[in-house]
Amino acid sequence: DEGERNELVATLAQEQRNVGTTTVSGGWSVLANWRIWVLFVTYICIGAQFLSMVLWLPQIVRHLQNLRPFEIGLITAIPYLISVVLMVYVGRHSDRTGKRSPYVIAGLLIGALGCAASAYFTASPVLSLVVLIVGISGINPLVGPFWSFATGFLRGRAAAVGIAILSCGGSIGGFLATFLLGIFRERFGSFEMGLYFMAGIAIVGAVLMWLVARNREAALLGQEQGAAAE
Repeated sequence: DEGERNELVATLAQEQRNVGTTTVSGGWSVLANWRIWVLFVTYICIGAQFLSMVLWLPQIVRHLQNLRPFEIGLITAIPYLISVVLMVYVGRHSDRTGKRSPYVIAGLLIGALGCAASAYFTASPVLSLVVLIVGISGINPLVGPFWSFATGFLRGRAAAVGIAILSCGGSIGGFLATFLLGIFRERFGSFEMGLYFMAGIAIVGAVLMWLVARNREAALLGQEQGAAAE
């Protein structure tokens, strides 16, 4: 109805004001925007965490605990069941506050801590498994806020090109990390080194996300100060 249309128009106008002049709209101009390429590497790190854990988690659980396939399946479902709840909560809270990057950074750091702690506590299989579940549960909910942040300054053709570039980064990260975890497993006979490696990747992603977010916030603040001065 008309009231809903007016509310939607007002919301879109406010979102456009929040974006400011940091918007990228040209299909070619997005290729020259450094934020896209930093986010590309960031999403490589996110994809590495997400896809490698999806594929290797059953083997990691089997390495930590000598369980039957059915029991392994039940355990590997736990972090994703937790993620279902966290995705809804994180998405709502992110929309309510208008902040995206803190959730992405926090998720990557939780994932890094979970992987590193799981490798460190392998002498205690139950504890190692618990912290790994916590780490995976922290990684999954960050995907929504990441895409909201990444597409927040992309418009028109730039959105199509930027989304394609970032999606490619996630696929590359997932392939490389899955492949490298297998190499670590074969060379060292366990997953400890691979988990430390994944923790390092997550930390790199968190740092890159912080850099992009800090630069964008500084740009928006400069626009607001300029508008106030005028």
